[in-house]
Parts: sequence; structure tokens; C-alpha cells
Amino acid sequence: MNNDIAASWAALRADDTIDMAAALRLGHEATRVGHAGLACEILEAALREYPDVPELRYEYALALNRGGAQRACLEQILTTLGTAGIPDTLAAKALALRGKLHKLAHAMTASRADAQAAANAYRQAYDLHPTNLAGINAATMALLAGDQEASRRLAQELLQRDQPDAETPSHWFLATQGEAHLLTGNTNAARTAYAQAASACPGRYGDLASMRGQLKLMQEACPGAAEIAAALPAPTVVICSGHMIDQPDRAAPRFPASAESAVAEALSAALDDLRPQIAYSSAAAGADILFLEAMQSRGLETNVVLPFAEADFVDTSVRPAGNGWVERFHAVLDQATVVERVTSEPYLGDSELFRYCNDVLYGKAAARCQQLDGRLQGLIVADPDSTAAPGGALDNLQSLQALDVATRLVDLRSLRERSAEGATPAPEPAAAGGGDVGSDKARRSIQAMIFADVTGFSGIDEAVTPRFFVDFMGTMSEALLRRQAAPVLANTWGDAFFLVYDDIDEAAETALWMRDFVRDQDWASLGLPEGISIRIALHAGPVFSTHDRLLGRTNFYGQHVNRTARMEPVTAPGTVSVSEAAACLLIRHQADYRYELLGTVSLAKAYGDERMYALNRREDSFV
Repeated sequence: MNNDIAASWAALRADDTIDMAAALRLGHEATRVGHAGLACEILEAALREYPDVPELRYEYALALNRGGAQRACLEQILTTLGTAGIPDTLAAKALALRGKLHKLAHAMTASRADAQAAANAYRQAYDLHPTNLAGINAATMALLAGDQEASRRLAQELLQRDQPDAETPSHWFLATQGEAHLLTGNTNAARTAYAQAASACPGRYGDLASMRGQLKLMQEACPGAAEIAAALPAPTVVICSGHMIDQPDRAAPRFPASAESAVAEALSAALDDLRPQIAYSSAAAGADILFLEAMQSRGLETNVVLPFAEADFVDTSVRPAGNGWVERFHAVLDQATVVERVTSEPYLGDSELFRYCNDVLYGKAAARCQQLDGRLQGLIVADPDSTAAPGGALDNLQSLQALDVATRLVDLRSLRERSAEGATPAPEPAAAGGGDVGSDKARRSIQAMIFADVTGFSGIDEAVTPRFFVDFMGTMSEALLRRQAAPVLANTWGDAFFLVYDDIDEAAETALWMRDFVRDQDWASLGLPEGISIRIALHAGPVFSTHDRLLGRTNFYGQHVNRTARMEPVTAPGTVSVSEAAACLLIRHQADYRYELLGTVSLAKAYGDERMYALNRREDSFV
């Protein structure tokens, strides 16, 4: 789909004059599928030819918002609303989007000014085009701004609307009624309406999480809101990993085949107790597959994450236990809700890929739990006396415990002893198989990488180009190297940067610093035109390193370097985009950052697709 949009845009811009309706349609579709960078490119070009078309400007605001550029989004909303003759329905949409920005800002800062701005915008939207969504948000934000009387009046008006909007699902109408009852002080009626809303959307945990989020926003001002939020169903998301089944030649048993039934029963009992709805696991022979089989037999969601190419994974982590396990592996993958690989490259003997897989797997589960306002639970099947190998079950147990994730241990030692197979466990071996490239110089390590490119550079007059490179690029480069943790590699060419870090947190902080550095420049004082911005892409993955004889320093290369480079051109100007892998590694510090899903984006130069997020600091202002 994204490639179709890009191809259509290439054909459209080849004409002398851009077709406005076609550009509007393509920009809307690009935003809908999550390609904010392409949407911005299309709509910016169209606006240069049709600057007075409010529909184009509103779509551009939506694209900027989806891309994480909320300040720029607000500027476009204000320009849209200032356009003469704007239709009421479009003005209402623009005002509701403005209200949403202020509402999110209030949720972060508890600023009464933001609450009032949100209430005003939503109320204007409601007056122009009275929908339940605009009305209930106007009423709630008025209460949070301190205007209880205005909130109550509007909530009572909404309660008189007997029928939902034609486009509104019944559970949202019921939730609106519940929220309105809360605003008028009728907690019992609110409790009943929300219970009906939950019954009307069983299993729709995303919608239920949105309801809970609104209730939590109201809890300080509305007695009963917190209690009602707690009563709405929330899912349990479980992460499971465990030891592989013993190979026949293992000297001392750890997970002998004779203990398989006991482990399966223990896992079944754990699931009966935990009652999860969603699972994340890899699929090695032994505990992983037994867990996935148990989840799938209950008809529950299973997400399988593999550390590298499937054929290599089968050779290293499945086939050694016997061909029967290979068949079971393929069966659980066939029934899985989602199967993903953190890298499509081969194993090549790099055991750190198992740890990288566990880190990404944790990030996926934690992000899903955060989105659904659920509970995260660890489930580990391991012998506590074995050695914690990189990426193994005990290594994962220690990692989850360090993150304060409630984790249950299925004790293999105890189950083995009850199976009359007791023996002194041998140390857990490092993952084997998959081959070796035969040289330490070709080993991969997990690195965080930044590609950044200054936009608007091509429009700079040749006469001021030296000033750009000396005054701006030089100053920025010096400041980068003075930061607390310098990159292990820094390179520039033209108006672009390539930076490599050992630590994902330092890379994220640097990327956001670069964004702010460019945004806050006084370009006029440098004799440069306004409108210069920067696109920044951040990714983390396994890359090769070697001593570059020509440059006289360590250099990095591999598919993940290329992937980072291909992310940068599809990033919206003035924003930092991160790959899903990078977001998963950063989510351990979710209190510091916030992420907005951009969608699955087609990368530059037909380099495949990548699920991307806009990265911001938690305290960054929306407005």
C-alpha cells in the first residue's frame, strides 16, 4: 500500500501542475497508513501551489500530528481556522484536533490553562457540528479548567441525546452517557452506563483503555471515576521463556524429556491462575513451545518473536531436541497471532542475539501492556541452579526482576525431582549452532545508530553555503562531541550526520538534542533562510565493526546500518523517528519518553517496511 502511494505521488508530481484533489487523497491515505513523512511531502508540495485550500492545510496538520510534530501541527490548525469561508464541518474537525493537543498537554502537566484551551476548542467544535465526542470532551475539560457550571450544563444537554451519532458504535455512546452522568454527580448511573459499555465491547481492550484513560483524567475532580476505571476489564500480558528440552547426550539432566508432562501441567496451572489474554514468547523446543501450545489450546492471543532467520533458529533451538519438536514449532507458528523476527539475518554464532531478542520481546509486551492499560506478568521455566547464559531463561528472569515485573518461576529442579529424574544439574551451555564466520573481526554487537539530514539545505544560496558549514554544522559538530557520552563513531558528509552509540539512552538523548538545537537556531542571525529543519532516525540492532584502514578508526556496517539510513528520508522534518526495536529497548525508561506510533512505513529505496514511532521527551510541550 505504501509503495502504491509513493508510486502514485511520483507520477503526480511529474506533471507541470499538481492535481489538488489527487494530492489531497494521497496525503490523506499516506497519513492513514502511518507514512507521515510521505504525507508531509505530498501536502507541502500541494500547499505551495494551493496555499488557500483549507482541506489541504488540515490534512497537513493531521500528518504533522501523526508524525509527532505537534507544534507545527498547531500552527497549521490556526492557519486553517483563519482561512476565509472554511466549511463548518472542517472548522469543527480542526477545532477538535486543537482541543486534543491541549487535552494531551493538560494530561502531562495538569495545567489549568491547557484545560481551558482544550475546553474552548472542543466547545467551538461542538457548536459548529454537535457530535458526542466534541461535546463530552468540552464538558470534561471545562470541569478540569474549573468551570463546573458550564461542564454540568453541557453534560445535561448530552444526556438528552437519546440516539448515538450514526457513525458512533454503541459502546462509545454508552461511555459518553456514563461520563456525562459523572459530570452531573450521578455516580450510580455512571457506573451502570460504563458497565453496559464494557459489555457491549468484549475483548476490545483498546477502546476500554481509552475509557479508562479519560476516567483517570477526571478522577481528581469526579468522585467515583477511579473506582469505575478500576472496574473496566484490563488484560494480563504474559512474557514466557524457559529452558530447552535436554539433548540426548546431555551429561546431567536439566529438562529431561520425561519431565515434559509435569512441565505442561505446571504451565497449565499457572495459566489457570494468571488468566492472561495475550502472550509473548520465542519458540524454542521445550518450555517455549509447551507454553504456546497451552495458550493456543485456550484460544488466546500468542505473539512469537524469533531472534534471527527462522531456518537458523530451527537448527540452533528446535531440531537438536528431535524432529517431532520441529513439527510442533511449525504448528505453533501457524496458529500464532503474530510471528516476528528481530533481525532477518542469520545467526552466525552471535549469542548476544538471544539477549537482544529478549530485550525487544520485553519492549513489545510492555508497550502493548501500556497501550491497553493492562498488567504485565513474567513466567519463567528454569532450573534455578543452572548458569545464566546470555539470552537464556535465567538471564531473562534476572532482567524481568530488575525491571520490577511480577514474575513466576516454574521450578524445573523441583519438577525433575518429582519425576524421579533427579541429578546434579550441569551448567547451562551457551547457545550453539548456526555456524561461525571464522574471525573475531566479523562479530556483531548491538549498537544504536543515528542518521540525520538537514532539510531545506538545497534551497540555500551558494553565497551563504560556507556560512552554513562553518557557523552551523561546525558549531553543532563541536557541541555533539562535547556531550557527556561521545559517540563511538561520528561522521558527516554534506548536511548529514551518522552517529553510533553503545548506549541506546545516550543515542536517544542526542537525537532529541539535535532536534532542539536545529529548531531553536536563530537562522537570520546566521544569514541563512528560515525554514531549515532536520530529520533524525534512530535504530538499534546487530552490526559488524572493523578497523577502517583508510579512515584510521573503527567503522560499522551491515544491514541494520543500511536500515537506519533508509528510515531517515521518510521521517517528518523537525522530528525524531525510531524503529520498533529502538523503541522496545528504550521502553525500559518509559517515564522519560513518550512514543507515537507512525505505522508501518515503506523505507526509502525500496528497502522494505519498518514499524516506526515518533520519539519525544515526556515533558516536551505539545503546544
